[in-house]
Amino acid sequence: ADQAPQESEAERANRIARANIAGAQGRSAGNDRNDTGGIFSILDQTSYGARIKFRGWNGNFKRTWNKDEPVELGLEPDIETAIVKKMIELIRKEKPGDLIWESHRLGRQVPLSARIEDTAELHAFLLKEFFPNYRRRAR
Repeated sequence: ADQAPQESEAERANRIARANIAGAQGRSAGNDRNDTGGIFSILDQTSYGARIKFRGWNGNFKRTWNKDEPVELGLEPDIETAIVKKMIELIRKEKPGDLIWESHRLGRQVPLSARIEDTAELHAFLLKEFFPNYRRRAR
């Protein structure tokens, strides 16, 4: 078969995600009171569900935590959209405003906003970051 197995895209997304928000210190480099960051991993992705893992940390409090979140397709057009929406929900719990995203896809830090009014831009960026070959498909 010419088509790569589904795991390969998930593995690629995990590789890209290893340090995706490692630099999420905001714009006040080092002086931010909310010195948090984290790494997303996509686990067990199917067409109807997935699990995402978020390993977070707070440098000020020397604290780390793991969240293993189920993602269901629900009413979304595809599982990729559902995954990105869950990621945005988790990001907003830690960084509701500005953040710096470590993009391995682009090879640089990217300033982003997790504000509600910037949802469309954040969603489009994350979709491309985790699913670079994404094309919306019929259900």
